[in-house]
Order: sequence, then C-alpha cells, then structure tokens
Amino acid sequence: MVKLSGPTYYRAEINAAIRRYGALALAELRVETTGQYAGAVRVFVDGRQVASVPRGLEGEYREVVESLNREGVAATIHVELESDAYVDVWGLCKPERRREGEPLLPTQYRQDIDLLDGIASALDESLVSRAKEKKVRRHGVLSLGSNGVWSVSEGGRVLGTLERKPYKRLYEVMGAGLPLDVVVTVHRRPERELVAHVSIPPDA
Repeated sequence: MVKLSGPTYYRAEINAAIRRYGALALAELRVETTGQYAGAVRVFVDGRQVASVPRGLEGEYREVVESLNREGVAATIHVELESDAYVDVWGLCKPERRREGEPLLPTQYRQDIDLLDGIASALDESLVSRAKEKKVRRHGVLSLGSNGVWSVSEGGRVLGTLERKPYKRLYEVMGAGLPLDVVVTVHRRPERELVAHVSIPPDA
C-alpha cells in the first residue's frame, strides 16, 4: 500500500470519485511527458487527476507504465479514497504488472469496525512506530454472535464489531463452511483517533 502524493489539491475530484464509486476505485497511472514535471507519474480516476506517485517511487512505476503503454495497455491500479477533515489517496499496488487472472476492479468494500474500549490505544502501540500517520494491513477473522452481530478478531483478541446489517455474502460464506478470514486495515491518523476497517464482499 502506497500513500500517494498531492491529494489535497484534488479534493473536489476525490469527492466526485467517492460519490460515484465509493471508497475503493480503479485508477489509471499516466506519465507526464512535457513541461517542468516530465517523467512524473500521475494518478487518475474517471479521467480526473487525484494524486501522484511519490518522487522516490516514480522511476519504478514509470518503467512499468511506459512498458504497458507501448503495448497499448493502460496501467491501472486500485486506490482507496478518503475525504473528511483530511484528504488521502492510497494506492493498493506494486510497481509490477498485473498477474494473470487478477481482476481489474475491486471485489471488496470497506466496513468500519466499532472498536471496543481500549482497543484503539492497544492497536496504536502495536504499530511500533512514531510516525504521525501509518496504515497497516493484518489478518483478521469474523465471527457471528448469538445476538446477530458480527465481531472482528485479530491475533486472538476481539477488536470490535461491525454495524448491524444483513451481510448476505458473509452468511453465504459461513453456510458453505468456508473460513471467514478478512483483511483488517489499521490506520493511525494525525490529530485524529485511530480507526480500523475490514474488507468484505459487497452484497450487491
């Protein structure tokens, strides 16, 4: 996961993308070919720029983007969009070609976790970093309580619960006897409370 640069300049474009696609969207990488910033790698959603690849990573990404473009193929990645008091765009990507059979569009959406008392501070300490902002992904497990509420566990401890909703796909997974493993994203944010969410299949 890469924190992309410059999203504060594109708040309107990011808000428009969130209204249309939600927090997860498909983006295209394009290399700036002229002007002072030639060689920069820009990030576009629905044809509108929302961010750029950080300078330190430009070279790696530019090589892959140009290679794909020479073949007439667009360089696409998944992005996670955030817009509230702060604006952020995160690239769910690596500077390499898509693997065979990997989907073009995200098949999951984000559901916030209502963290139990004391869990936010415990997760913050577990990040083992003094960085003001940090986002990590961890392995979690869902379980359904007798009260019909889904809880999220990570490393053997319960982190919190999901908002009470039907979650039809989760019931289908459980009914099929498949594991209810999920990706838990923990996000420390500057001057705001730490938050966490899970990525789960959408019902629609």
